[in-house]
Amino acid sequence: MPRWTPQEQECIATLKNRLKEQLEASPQFPEIVGERKMIRFLRGHNFDIDKVSNLMANFFKWRMDNKVDEIRTNIVERGMDHPLKFPKGELILSLIPQLILVPHAQDKLGCPICVEQYNFTPSEVFKYITIDDYILFVLYSLEFKSLIVEALSEQREEAFLNSLTKTERTELETNPNSKPYGVIVNICVVRDLNGVGFAHLSAQGQEIIKAVIAVASDNYPELMRKCFMINAPFLFNAAWYVIKGFLSPRTLAKVSLMGGNYMNELLQDIDKSQLPAMVGGDFTGFTTYEPYQFDRSYFVPDGWISVDVSTCIAEADASSAKDKTCSTNTTSIEPNNNIITNERV
Repeated sequence: MPRWTPQEQECIATLKNRLKEQLEASPQFPEIVGERKMIRFLRGHNFDIDKVSNLMANFFKWRMDNKVDEIRTNIVERGMDHPLKFPKGELILSLIPQLILVPHAQDKLGCPICVEQYNFTPSEVFKYITIDDYILFVLYSLEFKSLIVEALSEQREEAFLNSLTKTERTELETNPNSKPYGVIVNICVVRDLNGVGFAHLSAQGQEIIKAVIAVASDNYPELMRKCFMINAPFLFNAAWYVIKGFLSPRTLAKVSLMGGNYMNELLQDIDKSQLPAMVGGDFTGFTTYEPYQFDRSYFVPDGWISVDVSTCIAEADASSAKDKTCSTNTTSIEPNNNIITNERV
């Protein structure tokens, strides 16, 4: 009973062989060293095995250099299980309203929804936080999303296997033409561009966009299934002409750019009951604090001893942390600049 297609199985075997040292040296986190992560890299880069091998090798190095596993530990094991608990999370979300991810608000294909809004002035935001503060928040958000889509993928895969009768399982195991049962959950993104102005397209604004795109595309491929960019002002057309130059044809095909009359198209993919109220839907479940309950038996491998970063968490949230040091909130997150990629998410 195949989990993946023959092409995917062959590529996974090649990656496991080529990246044997890196895979063994990395903590055995399923969303980092598991087959789904390999599939995301492969699908995101058109199964170019040489390119994916290099990208994944640099992905492991990037995580080590930037202590990203400590960030993951904060989320899964140290209570930072909701965006409001990320370093400066409450402040950033008050300045830049967004919905990082709602597991139980999903589009019609079962993809959880996230919402980004741009009704803010960058110069005002950066009176209260630094660019590094924001990039770190974005990285926490990407790790959070990566963990949740892995959890949903595993749950749905297990649910399918458990639903099979003995006869059905035998048939699938003996039929070489059986449809692969592996599940890869993606995210549906709604970007509300109302409020985008010249300030967002300034040199500082472009610096932030480039930094976020680099970190996301090099290290978190194929998170996104679809991106709806709504309320796009005329001014955004010029910016979009520049931004889409960073995007691969695969990613561009996922983007729908719309003005103010977006609702009918949006509702083709998302039921109004599932669409967050902040973009005109009826879903309001995100207004209450609901930490995500990660399954430790799945996400914390046997023998894993987590780093004690409780002091770092306290420092990350302390308003007086200006002169303190902590690897999880002072590390400068660098993209994999030595790798040229075409896939942007």
